Amino acid sequence: MLKKYKNIILISLFFINSLISYSFRMDNIDFDQRIDKDGYQEYRIYNDSMKKIRYKVFIKDVGTFPISKTLEIYPKILTIEPKSHGILKVFGKGGIKLPKKEYQFILAFKPIVIPTLTKSSGKKEVVSGVATIPLAPELLMSGYVGEIDFSKHLTAENIKFYKNKKGKLIVNLNVKNTAYTGLPIGLNFYNVEKNVLDSKAIGRISKNSVKNIEVELDAFKNSKDIKYIEFYNSTLGTIVEQKI
Repeated sequence: MLKKYKNIILISLFFINSLISYSFRMDNIDFDQRIDKDGYQEYRIYNDSMKKIRYKVFIKDVGTFPISKTLEIYPKILTIEPKSHGILKVFGKGGIKLPKKEYQFILAFKPIVIPTLTKSSGKKEVVSGVATIPLAPELLMSGYVGEIDFSKHLTAENIKFYKNKKGKLIVNLNVKNTAYTGLPIGLNFYNVEKNVLDSKAIGRISKNSVKNIEVELDAFKNSKDIKYIEFYNSTLGTIVEQKI
């Protein structure tokens, strides 16, 4: 079942990224918040076309747990003007008792036909409608149950620096996440006085996993000047600081 959904998502994202005529663009495809209490994520949905578009937005369950009952969407009908964007909000509200773990769900968008007035051959105005988006995106997302202190679960290991052919300083390291859920994170690199900063978003780190990261640094020329690595998340802010 999960393989089926992953295939749908890969196909959907390919068309979303490749064909602007489909008019769908979303600034974030992660949730990664609590679904049992106080979870919240906001998304911008863009309409790059010249026509107004409308979606019915809903949650589809993955697996045996009714995750759709723990989440609230606003608005459920999203209308976006041409060359504009709409705001979609997803809330974790709880309501059912679930084990402390990570859960997956589908955030689904169904295009709705918007009736329009057009001129017929007899010069009368008639109502017609065309769905401007032939693709109905379905995005696989994750949320979790329980309180997690991510500062106890995120570490940087095997930190190595080198310079590339252009003389740019490169850092290669392993980011380890021992929590029972994944999380999108970024890394801040500081000098000892913390008045020089290089910030890099590195994406989602899956639960109980190690991810190898290699990024180019712009603010530093010498690796000896880097003394701290800070983990951060757009919702949680600074998570933990690690001295090198």
